[in-house]
Amino acid sequence: MKPIDILGIKNFRIFDNENGIFTEMAAINLISGANNAGKSSITKALQMVRNSLKGDIFPFDLDLSEQEHLLGNFKNVLHNKRKNEINLSLPFTFLGLTKLYISLTFEVDKKDQYRAKLRRIDVNDDFDHKNLFYFKYRKATKKEKELDAVDYEKSVQKFRKKEELAAEKRKKIIADGNQYDIFSSDYEFLYPPLENPVDSFIDWSINTKKLRSYLTPLLEIYKDYLKNGKSFEWLEQRDKYTDDISFPFIPSTFVRSFKGDVDIKTWENFIKVGLKKHLKKGKYKIGEGDFEIDDVFWAKLSIEYVFYKGSLSILKENLPWLAKEENQREIHYNVMANCFESSWQNLANRILSIHYISNIREQSSRGYNATSSTPFVNLLKKVDSVNLSDNDFINRYLQKLNIGKSIKIDHLLDYQLIKVWVETMDGTYRELVDFGSGIKQLVFILMQIAVLSKDNKSERVIYNFHDGEMWKEYYKPSVLVVEEPESNLHPGWQSILAEMFLEANQKYNIQLIVETHSEYLIRSFQNLVAKNKLKNEKVKIFYLRSKNYVTQGRPQLQKIDINSDGSIDYKAFDSGFFDVSDELELGRLNLYRSKFVTEYNALRQSKEESDGKVADLERKVDEFTQRADLRIYKRRVEQDIDIQALDDSTVNYLISGQFLIDTLLRGDDYSPVIMQYGRAIENEMKQLFVIIDPSEKWMIGPMKIFLKDANDTSVNYSKEKPMNRLRSLRSLLSTYFNNFDNVNLSDIDDLHINRNDAGHAGHIKTKVEAEEYIRKAKAFLNNWISQKK
Repeated sequence: MKPIDILGIKNFRIFDNENGIFTEMAAINLISGANNAGKSSITKALQMVRNSLKGDIFPFDLDLSEQEHLLGNFKNVLHNKRKNEINLSLPFTFLGLTKLYISLTFEVDKKDQYRAKLRRIDVNDDFDHKNLFYFKYRKATKKEKELDAVDYEKSVQKFRKKEELAAEKRKKIIADGNQYDIFSSDYEFLYPPLENPVDSFIDWSINTKKLRSYLTPLLEIYKDYLKNGKSFEWLEQRDKYTDDISFPFIPSTFVRSFKGDVDIKTWENFIKVGLKKHLKKGKYKIGEGDFEIDDVFWAKLSIEYVFYKGSLSILKENLPWLAKEENQREIHYNVMANCFESSWQNLANRILSIHYISNIREQSSRGYNATSSTPFVNLLKKVDSVNLSDNDFINRYLQKLNIGKSIKIDHLLDYQLIKVWVETMDGTYRELVDFGSGIKQLVFILMQIAVLSKDNKSERVIYNFHDGEMWKEYYKPSVLVVEEPESNLHPGWQSILAEMFLEANQKYNIQLIVETHSEYLIRSFQNLVAKNKLKNEKVKIFYLRSKNYVTQGRPQLQKIDINSDGSIDYKAFDSGFFDVSDELELGRLNLYRSKFVTEYNALRQSKEESDGKVADLERKVDEFTQRADLRIYKRRVEQDIDIQALDDSTVNYLISGQFLIDTLLRGDDYSPVIMQYGRAIENEMKQLFVIIDPSEKWMIGPMKIFLKDANDTSVNYSKEKPMNRLRSLRSLLSTYFNNFDNVNLSDIDDLHINRNDAGHAGHIKTKVEAEEYIRKAKAFLNNWISQKK
C-alpha cells in the first residue's frame, strides 16, 4: 500500500488555481527540475498537511503556525492572491476502492493569515474524475434568509391554527359533560416550532448511479467472504492477489468498513430501491442554533465541525441503509455514513504517516539542547528512546560508506544535553560534529529510516488451516519526504542513496518522495531497474519545469517513466539538466574524435597495404571507441538485429560501428565505420570455421572462397583447399544451418570488397556510403542468423 498514491495541488506557490498539478504517485518518487521550478512546492505541501493534522481530525484546518517548513503565512503561499483558497487532492479509500480521491478546498481565514478553513469536500473517481459525493459550505444569501423567515412564520401560523382547533375540541368535550383526559386518544401534544434562523447551507450531491456500480460487484465479493467463513486468511490471500495484479481494491479494508455483519437482503434492497435515482442533490440548512452547545463554558461549535457533521447527516438522510452493530440486537447504524467516517479516519492515518527530512541547517555543536524541538533534536531523542545502537540498517550502511561501525547517543539528563558519536572503523568514537555536513545529513536519513522501521514494525496472528495459529511480521506503511539528500555528498555516495531508499521501501514499507537535483541518484535508480532489482512501475521521476518552458506547450509537471531496461526519455528534461553533463562529455569526445581522425588518416597514408596495416587501423579504432560509454548505442543496434544470437565480439564491433557513425562529423572519412561492420561479419563467419580448425587465423576472403566451394560439389580438392577441411566444412554445413542454400553468399563479395577499400589510403568513404554498407551488413547478418540452427 502506498499512503500517498494520489496527489493534487492548486493555488499553492508555483501551482496555479486552474490546473495546478494532479498525479498518481509510485512507491519511490524522484522530484527534479530546475531551481525555482516548484520541486519544493510538492514536498512543502505534504509537510504543511502533516503539520496541520493534530488531535482533532474531524475535520482539520490548514495551519501554518508551526514554521518547520518556513512557508510564512498564506499571503506568501497563494499563487493567485485574489483567489483566497487552496485545494488539495489526496487518496480516499472508500469501501476498499483505491481509485478514489478526496479533494479538499480550504478558504484562508481573513482574520488569521496562518489558517485556512475547510469549506468544500469532493470525493471523485480517478477513472473519470466525476463526483461521487459533493459537499460545499456557504453562507446563506439575504434572499434565502428572508425566505427562511417567511417559512418560519408560516409554520408558526400553522401551529396556532392547530392550537385553536385543539382548544375548540377541548371545549366541546367539556360542554358535552365529559371529563377531559390528557391520556385519552383525543388528546394531542403540540410543540411550537423552534426558531432557528438560517445561517448557512451545504450544497450537496450524491452520484447514486456511480455508487450502485460500486456496490453491485462488492456484494458478490461480500457473499464470497461469508461463504469462506469470514476467514482472515482468505482476506489476506485476496489482499495479496489484488496487489499482485494491481487491482484497485483492498478486500480487508472493504470488510472493515462495516461494524458487523451486513444483511444481504437489506443490501440488495438498498441497491434496488435506495439507489433508484441516478443523482440526488439539494441543500442542507444550517441554522444559527446549530453552532450552539449546551455547556456555557464551551465556545460555539466551529464551522468546520458543523460542516462535517452536516455532511454525515446528508448521507444518513439520503442513503437509508441501516445495519446492526456487532453483538447488538437493537442498535443500528447507517452503513454509508459509517463507511465515509471510516474512510476519513483512513485518510487521517495516511497523513499522520508522513515524515519529513529537510536539509540540516542546524548549527554544528558538541552538544544539542534537549529542551529544544527542532527536527534534528527530536529525532535524536527518538533514537535514544528506542535504542538503535545495534540497528543493522544503520550500521551496515555506515560501513558500506566507510564512515564507521555504529551510532551512539548520549542523553545527559542532568544537563539536558544530547551528544552524538560515531564509532569509527578502527573502533574509536568520534563526535558527529567533527564530520562534514554531508555525513551529518546522511546520518540523519539513516536514523529516520531506522526509527520508522522500529515504530512501524508489528506482528499479527495468522490462522493457517495446516499450521494453526502463527505470527507474521509486517510493517505499517509510512511516507518519508526527503529534501535534497545528495547535498554535500560525493557522487559515489549519492549513488548508494538509491540502494538505501530501495531497501527502505522494499523491507520497511516506506514510500519515498525525494526532491533532488542529483543526476547520479536518478541514474542509479535506472541501473536498479535494468538489473531487475526494482520493478519499473515502482519508481517514477517527476520533472517540474520553469514557467518559460511551460509556455512552449510542455506540461508544468511531467511524469517520466523508467523503462524496464532502465532507459528514460531524456528529451523530457529541459535544457540545463542531463544535457549539461552530456555536452561536457560531447566536448571531451570531440577532442578525442579530432585526434583520432588525424592519427587514423596519417596511419593509413604512411603504411603500405598489408594485413599488418589493417590490424594497426583496427587497433586505432578500438582505442577511440573504448573511451566512450557505448550502452546507448547497444540499444540502437538491438532494434535491427537479434544480438542474443551473435558472438559477443561480433556485437561489440556492431556497437562501436554505430558509435562511430553517430560521432564522426560530415566531411570526415567514414571508413572506420565500414571497417567495424566488416569485422563483425568476419567474426561471425569465423564462429563456423574455428570448429574446423581453431588454430587457423581465419580471414573473410578465404572463408568466402571456402563457403562457395563447399556449396559446389563439382569443385576439386587442391593444395590450397585441402580435402579434409573442405570435407569437414561440407559435413558441418548441414548441422550448423537449417538450409545453407538460403545463405546469401553473393552478398559477401560486395561486403568484402568495400571493407578492403576502407583500409586503402586513397579511398575516402562518405557517410552515405557507410550507411549503405551498414544496411547490407545488417541484412547479411540477419539472414545468417535466420538460417542458423
